[in-house]
Amino acid sequence: MRGYLRMFCVLASALGSGPLLALSEDWSVCKQEDGDRGKIIAACGRIAADKRSAPRERAIALNNRGNAYQMNKDAARAIADYEAALRLDPSLARTYLNRAFAYKGQGEYDRALADANKAIELAPGDAVALRGRGDIYVARGKKAQGDLDAAIADYTEAIRLDPQDATAYRHRGLAYEAKGDGNHASADYNMVIQLGTK
Repeated sequence: MRGYLRMFCVLASALGSGPLLALSEDWSVCKQEDGDRGKIIAACGRIAADKRSAPRERAIALNNRGNAYQMNKDAARAIADYEAALRLDPSLARTYLNRAFAYKGQGEYDRALADANKAIELAPGDAVALRGRGDIYVARGKKAQGDLDAAIADYTEAIRLDPQDATAYRHRGLAYEAKGDGNHASADYNMVIQLGTK
């Protein structure tokens, strides 16, 4: 997305003020993860509605607006934006993962797992997607046999891909603890402490 923003800024400065400059300003707000959510929602909405923007750009804007809705605890709007984004560009692995988190928050674990699986299919080396799927398995674990083992397997693979991921160690430790395996849980919690002191 930074490449898109850079491209818009270069075009806007070359052409002066006008629609491109406004669009570049909207991108600078829309890409924020921690900002005024109302402004993010508005800026991303303008980009998504601008038919001059490429479908992928509009999809990214919808994804980002969905994230802002999700942070506002408005899962229905978040899911609607993720669905609209995926209609424009079904190759956005992170959008599937974002929708999976929204479904997880609604207790729709099967739908959440389907989306997490799709995200991993599109981006097989994404440690964040593996950790996210593990979180869904843990959330569903009270209802389905084997989910804690599946979660531990996902966290283990996420750690293999990113050995510095303290969150994956912490989540795996929690999964081990839920299984009653205090030794493995303690080992993972110790890794969290070690990584936190580096």
